Amino acid sequence: MFIRLFRYLLLAAFFATSSIASDISLNDLIESRGKDLVSGQIIELMNGEKVEFIKTLGAGNTTTIHEVKSGNNIYALRVPKYHGAFNTFSKYSNYIDAFYLGHASLESQGVSIPEIYAYEKENYLLVEKLNLKDSFDLDAFFLNKETINPEDFAKALDKLPDFFESIAAYTLVKDFHLGQLVYSPHDGRWILMDWTHSHELFKDGQDKLPFTVDSVKIQAEKYEKTFKLTEEFKDLFKRIESRMQNKRNTILDNDKLFLESLSSLSTEEFMSAIQNPPKGYSNNLTLGIIDRLSLMNVPNELPEYLIANHGDFKYLLERFLERTDSIDDLVTLLNLKDNLGMKIDWNLEMKIQKIITNSDSNTPINLYRKLLDHNFVTSYAKAWIKRERLDIETSNNCVDVLRQLVSNPL
Repeated sequence: MFIRLFRYLLLAAFFATSSIASDISLNDLIESRGKDLVSGQIIELMNGEKVEFIKTLGAGNTTTIHEVKSGNNIYALRVPKYHGAFNTFSKYSNYIDAFYLGHASLESQGVSIPEIYAYEKENYLLVEKLNLKDSFDLDAFFLNKETINPEDFAKALDKLPDFFESIAAYTLVKDFHLGQLVYSPHDGRWILMDWTHSHELFKDGQDKLPFTVDSVKIQAEKYEKTFKLTEEFKDLFKRIESRMQNKRNTILDNDKLFLESLSSLSTEEFMSAIQNPPKGYSNNLTLGIIDRLSLMNVPNELPEYLIANHGDFKYLLERFLERTDSIDDLVTLLNLKDNLGMKIDWNLEMKIQKIITNSDSNTPINLYRKLLDHNFVTSYAKAWIKRERLDIETSNNCVDVLRQLVSNPL
């Protein structure tokens, strides 16, 4: 809702302050990576939305980032670095989506990250432009201390436990490495600049921590750098571990209280309460909420944090599909979350396939069409839809036949 509102404000701000004609498309920006642009040129994004190019800020492995302006506001525009495939498993554009999909969980936990203002699937993200003057990343902090202003280093040292306390709820922040965490002297805080998805939450206080001294040692060894574990750093890691463990204990206590408070609420009150989880929660809380949800009617939407983790979304599917074989419910469930990077096990595939192939012939055609491009629907089920419901000729391979026999035994 916020992103949709922002789009209207973005258009209004642009047309109120700019009379320059559009002179580069988003597609051209991706192809050129901003190399030929000059300050003041207009970038046409999507659906008539436009921003003014200021300068290129940098590039990573999968995206380029440009400073842009709309009205009096400055933003960072993230776009795919290239068109096409990044590797065998993913496209460059997938990393625009992965950043967006990984944001909700981090934001709900109170992690220091840039704000997202606008998002267009596979195309771009318009995010908060941070003041990173004289900034440095965690790699420089641990492995190149001599390059950092001593006063800034001391402040960063003091603030680092604060940041890691904020990610104590995770056993894994996806794609985290030392170069992703940056200290801004201007803001006086550490900021996580990049990630993918999905992140993994802890359940037990003894689960692995998302960051230890070994995290630094592994990266130093990988890039053949020298890491000196000084007394100063030893003390730092002790403080970081202590803060994370204490935060986890607090989280477990708060989770229990929050889940207990939900137990006496009506359905309407429950759906309202889960919109605002505690700042800091474990996997126990998300799974507990899903258990209650699975006894209700299938919802049309859910808070993003609740199913941000792949495992939680699969659990939600399994719980609901234990008691419903409605194809309408199936479509609603599958539409709750982008399935980018997700895989499900054979049993869940077969459950979904059985719901489809056993569905009533009076089922609206549009429901079947929504299933044709979904990764969780087997090729056999897709062929069945085309043949039995859409009257499209198909052919089955050996794997499809096997799936049919498993799904519909003689």
